[in-house]
Amino acid sequence: AFLLDEPQGTNLLPQSQTLNNPTFFTTTSATTSLVSVLNPANSLASFEYRLNNTTTDNQYIRIAGNATYASGVTQSYSLFIKYGSFQFCKISYLNFSTSNSVTVIYDLINGIISNTIISGGGSVASSSKIQSLQNGWFRISISAALSSSAGNAMNFQFNKVSSATPSLDSLGRETQTTSTADFCYLDKAQLEVGGLTSYIPTAGAAVTRNKDDITRTPP
Repeated sequence: AFLLDEPQGTNLLPQSQTLNNPTFFTTTSATTSLVSVLNPANSLASFEYRLNNTTTDNQYIRIAGNATYASGVTQSYSLFIKYGSFQFCKISYLNFSTSNSVTVIYDLINGIISNTIISGGGSVASSSKIQSLQNGWFRISISAALSSSAGNAMNFQFNKVSSATPSLDSLGRETQTTSTADFCYLDKAQLEVGGLTSYIPTAGAAVTRNKDDITRTPP
């Protein structure tokens, strides 16, 4: 047995549990809908992310509204995901204003990070992970830093990619042909400054979890 001793963490996403709510998450050239599939918490409530019949480089689910994140400071973004029909997917951390990006590619069959692609500068931390969970789920995360300045438009985007080594543009986008047969399951997102911590539920506002303090009483 062991104890998980975690630092303080804050999930900055005000509503991290409803990925189909357009107030908090934007989906383009795809649909996100609530379905009765067991999620990592053993509840019959997950989100199906299903792609459209299209050929495009502009396809994603991402946080609604862009923001400016601190220059050179690691930001960590994560999603829970379950394999549906495509093997490879990615999360990109983007600065639209400078056309810089950091992308991590995940293999949902073998449960590994298969590639990291940096365009125009930036860095990716070793804390980017794919973690195996129950009910066939993974938690995928990117921990990365980009240069930025006041007013820059930045975001995190998730989508399918065609292979472990896709041809991406400077914003981490791949032109690909998809169909409604392409899908996966998603659940619960998290955005925090610094390294990744365990999931912190939110329902209307950002939530901070205090640092764990462990004491041992001598026998």
